[in-house]
Amino acid sequence: MTAVEGFVAPGFEPVRDVLVRRPQAWGRGGGAVSAYVHGELVVDLWGGQRAPGLPWQEDTLAPVASISKGWASCVVHRLVEQGVLDFTTPICTWWPEFAAHGKDTITLREVFLHSSGVLGFDGQLELLDGPGFGQGWADYDAIAAALAAARPAWVPGSRHGYHAITFGWLVQEVVRRTTGRTVGDLFRTDFAEPLGLDSHLGTVGTDLDRVARALGADLSSLPRAQRWLLGRMAKSTADPHTLAGRALLGDGRRSVLERAPEYLATPAWLEAEVPASNGVTTARSLAKLFAALAAGGTLGGVRVLEPSTVDLMHEVQVRVRDVVMGEALPAFARRLAPTAAAAYGFVPNVESKGKRPLGPNPEAFACGGFGGQVVMADPVEQISLASTCTDFTPGLDKVVPELRQAVYDAAARR
Repeated sequence: MTAVEGFVAPGFEPVRDVLVRRPQAWGRGGGAVSAYVHGELVVDLWGGQRAPGLPWQEDTLAPVASISKGWASCVVHRLVEQGVLDFTTPICTWWPEFAAHGKDTITLREVFLHSSGVLGFDGQLELLDGPGFGQGWADYDAIAAALAAARPAWVPGSRHGYHAITFGWLVQEVVRRTTGRTVGDLFRTDFAEPLGLDSHLGTVGTDLDRVARALGADLSSLPRAQRWLLGRMAKSTADPHTLAGRALLGDGRRSVLERAPEYLATPAWLEAEVPASNGVTTARSLAKLFAALAAGGTLGGVRVLEPSTVDLMHEVQVRVRDVVMGEALPAFARRLAPTAAAAYGFVPNVESKGKRPLGPNPEAFACGGFGGQVVMADPVEQISLASTCTDFTPGLDKVVPELRQAVYDAAARR
């Protein structure tokens, strides 16, 4: 039986039961699950270990990886509301040096749809880790200069492929050029502080000791076919000569995915702002942000975004095939992979094979991160759910649909 701490509102006990009867819900580490219904916190549970020998605490901060891109998206969309940015102006209008090598046509639309082709730059690992592991990630001027000098991997807008790290860097520099501030600073003042969120994008400071220790994937526990496929993908993403390797900082042996636990244990990396990947938060705060988004951008009388903006963030813009991550798959898997719906920030609840992955309502949307981090919002039912964990072994997030259904069922009985 899994030891589960925290509370559930009356009627939501079945959500706790899901975790209790799933002894491996958080794998070798720990995690947390929180949910809001109509602006009320109804589930706030945690368990396991935040580090070897240390129990998960109520205020433990979990790394949420690419959910950080969702936070950066919120910042950009707020600036669009304010008339500071838009999705159609060439980025070089604000950042003239970026026009080099045919990048003069790239707009925020291409960045958000992962079609700019700017997957990385020459010498990126030497810049990021050369001064000392994780030390160069805070050198925003040097990163921006290297991106400005970079050649896109394809004609901008002609293909789509996951900009795993550069999404955050590109957004960061556009925000710095237009506001004089950083994405993390704006997220703090415009979202975290008004909503009372314990969420941090870089500059974790004195809260570093609360950050949970991430654990690398344990592939030995997976079926043989899955181990083979993941091993093949790991080889491709580690190769700096592939698109996937360039996007995921392959060094010839490992990609950023394999190095993630080391970065997350490095104070210099956590202190830097990496708006694509290094956010940390409690599940409670993550669910609270999405509760505000589910309510059209307002919670407890505090408005952080306009309803039309939230709608735009999960409105399908194009259907795409990801050439970056697709390259890491065997040929038969690439042929079978369906197109994905791309939006300006969040994953839409698009029907596939007769099912919607986020529940029955097409208006629902989500954001996910490496290691099984998930957050979703349903504006129709006014539900948000966040799940975090520190064991990065694939498959642990399979419990999330069961947790979501338990929340929906309990909300319907109210």
